[in-house]
Order: sequence, then structure tokens, then C-alpha cells
Amino acid sequence: MTTLSVLCSQIHLFPHRPIPHISLSTIITSRSSSSTRRRRRNHHDYQLQFHQQMERKRSVVECSLRDKGLSKKPLWRTAHDMSSEAIQASRALTLASSDPQNAEAKVEHVFQTKISRLLKSDLLSLLFHLQRSDSCDLTIKVFEYARKESWYKPEIALFYDMIYLLARNKHVEDAEHYFLQLKVEGLTPDTRIYTEMIGAYMEVGMIDKAMDMYMSMKECGCKPNELTFTLLIKNLIRFGRDELVVAVKEDVEECLDEWELFLEKLEGKNKN
Repeated sequence: MTTLSVLCSQIHLFPHRPIPHISLSTIITSRSSSSTRRRRRNHHDYQLQFHQQMERKRSVVECSLRDKGLSKKPLWRTAHDMSSEAIQASRALTLASSDPQNAEAKVEHVFQTKISRLLKSDLLSLLFHLQRSDSCDLTIKVFEYARKESWYKPEIALFYDMIYLLARNKHVEDAEHYFLQLKVEGLTPDTRIYTEMIGAYMEVGMIDKAMDMYMSMKECGCKPNELTFTLLIKNLIRFGRDELVVAVKEDVEECLDEWELFLEKLEGKNKN
């Protein structure tokens, strides 16, 4: 209720009681303060709604060809921020590895003094951060350290991230190593891992190995997806292996429901 409304109610309820003198400026100030509080409350509500919307947007996983049909990622991958301990460890590793004279010893010192103190979630956050930074050598060191921890359990997503990192940075031998290691640990390669290995071989022009991996993929029962066929056809055309392109297109007809539309789009992209 405003100040003016209070005065009017007093006149009706207590006609003989003297009305206190209140200046017009006081009434205006009171109304102004009330308006200011209301604007602040509205602004606060707007900020709260804005942050809630932003959080919902952050939680949405944008899908791409690499994400279609994939299982959910581990919970640690959804974290937005690293802990202070993980950040300090990351900075220490980066600084130690940049030493041209004594990098190996300094990196080992960081593992003994900082990495060894990290909790499981912090160590995995550090691993993911290094992968995003394309720090192949440090990522391998951290992953190998994690594999020795008592809490470690083989997980296909961990190996996929490692192979994906190494493949896009043309570390083919390291990618091959982890492809074999996941089998040693009792895991079975899925379509996305086979596809990344095919892409790794194609990236460095190892066509025969790429096709061998493709054949192994089909033999083990993994169904190629659109990304698999895109990598194969585009690169086989690039290297002039027309006879293999024809064979792969025949597989497209068998594996994809909308194979005609897929080939039409792919041919249109190749022309451009």
C-alpha cells in the first residue's frame, strides 16, 4: 500500500484525528524507493531466470556425426570447471614439459608432488583438459598413471577419447597401441573406435591399413555408420582409389536405410 493510500484510509477511519503533515517530496521519495525495490526484485528475477536458462543450455549435448548412437559419456565429462588442485597440476605439468633441458625429470617431479595427491574426479578432469588441449605426450602420461590407480576400471569411453586425440594429431602408432590395449583389458571396439582408426590411417595416407581396419570392423559385426562411409569415400576419392569407392558404395546400400540421400549429399559436397 502506498503512502497516499494510507493517508486516505486514515481520513475515513478516524475523521477527528489530526493528520500528520507529510510533504509531497516525502510521498514522491517513498514511491520512488518502492519503485526502485520493485525494479531490483524484477532484475534479480531476470538474472535468476537467465542463469537457469544458461545452465540448461550448457547441459544440452550438441549432436554431430561422431555423437550419433553413442552411449552417454561418464559423469566427469559434464563438469564445467576444474578444481584448484587440478588447475595447479595442469599448469605445473605444462611448465615442466616446456623445459628444454630437464623436462623429463621435472615432469616426474610434478607427478610425485601434485598428480599423486589428486582425487579420482580431479585426475580425470585433468586428463580431459589435456585431451582438449591436444597435449598428446602429457595426456598419455596422465592416462597411464590413471590406469595404475586402484579405482581404475577399463571403460570404452576412455580409450575412445585417447584414440580420437591421437588420431587427429596423426600419432598413428600410439593410436594403434591403445586400440590393442583396450582388447587386452577385455573391451570390444565399437563402431566409433573403428571409425577413428580408419580416419587415423586415412589422414596419413595408409590406405591399405584403413581398408584392413574396415574389413575387421565388418567381420566383428560392427555396423559402419555415416561417418565411417564419409571418411572412406572422401579419402578413397582423394587418393584415386576408384575401385574401392565402388565397393564401399555397395556396402552403403546394405547398411544405411536412406543410402540414396546419403550418397547424393556426399557427392554434392565432393563437387563443391
